[in-house]
Amino acid sequence: MKTACILFLTLGAVALVAGDDAPAAKRQVVNLATVVRLAGAGNLDIRLANERVAEQDLTRARLDYLGVVTGHNRAQFLLHRAIGAGETEEIIARRMAVRIVAGMRIHSLEHAPFEGPGRIAAWAAERGYTLSRTALHDGDATPPLDDFDMLVIMGGPMSIHDHRDHPWLPVEKDFLKTVIGARKPVLGICLGAQLLADVLGGKVFQNPVKEIGWFPVRMLDRSAPFAAFPEQLTVMHWHGDTFTIPEGARRVAESDACANQAFVFGDRVVGLQFHIELEKVGVEDLAAASLDEAGAAPFIQSCEQLIAPPPESETAGALLFALLDELARLGRGAV
Repeated sequence: MKTACILFLTLGAVALVAGDDAPAAKRQVVNLATVVRLAGAGNLDIRLANERVAEQDLTRARLDYLGVVTGHNRAQFLLHRAIGAGETEEIIARRMAVRIVAGMRIHSLEHAPFEGPGRIAAWAAERGYTLSRTALHDGDATPPLDDFDMLVIMGGPMSIHDHRDHPWLPVEKDFLKTVIGARKPVLGICLGAQLLADVLGGKVFQNPVKEIGWFPVRMLDRSAPFAAFPEQLTVMHWHGDTFTIPEGARRVAESDACANQAFVFGDRVVGLQFHIELEKVGVEDLAAASLDEAGAAPFIQSCEQLIAPPPESETAGALLFALLDELARLGRGAV
């Protein structure tokens, strides 16, 4: 006979009661307050739920919100997971944490047609997130804050000071200040990192040498969100400018040609001078658009070297995914 299940919802717990013919091992009570705390759901944006339920019933509200995000009815996934395997609240919470970010909306600011999101698009697709894009160089307007949960800022061939030639730059800088003030996770790459450094009070100026090619960076700080990174990795560089580390930010990486390769401001604003988002086709597009910069110099590789990534660079994709996962969890308040 099929096992009957009764779900008792209270503010503090969900009782999962198996039928008389169910094994005793499947009989348990899952404390929702504990699960919500472990999963980080206490920090969720529960605006959708608050439209339907009273303020004092936040536990149920959070579950309603999770239902909206995951497509499940209230606590249905808890029932399926817990009653089927006798799982602990911690295991359920970990699964919930993955589901919490299922509705993430990623937005990409772009400055040139040959510097798109690359692997970031692959990461978003694999995770089931949406990715929207603004082509600033084509005159697109920046999006409303409520339209995205996390922002990525891509590279570009211009300087952050080229306001005359690119009048959207001051607008973008004001937008970035607003996004940071709203505590949304932000990742800036190359020009994107320089823009972040600038709006956070750092200085952006010419690096002593141009750095173009596959060169190693050394990680100086491997705490979150860089916990997955090794002490050294080989990555693509394509820049002539650099930045000072903004006051209050952590210096994260360096290379032989450039002292400041990465920083973290607070817990959710990350700037990378180097590229780990570029796929092979992205490197080829960048090389084709910037042939005049390639050549023989201590830190400038030839076109042939640029389009032939070294084997040790193959870990970049996995490291990028780990970094983005950390930022995405912050975007939904999950652990």
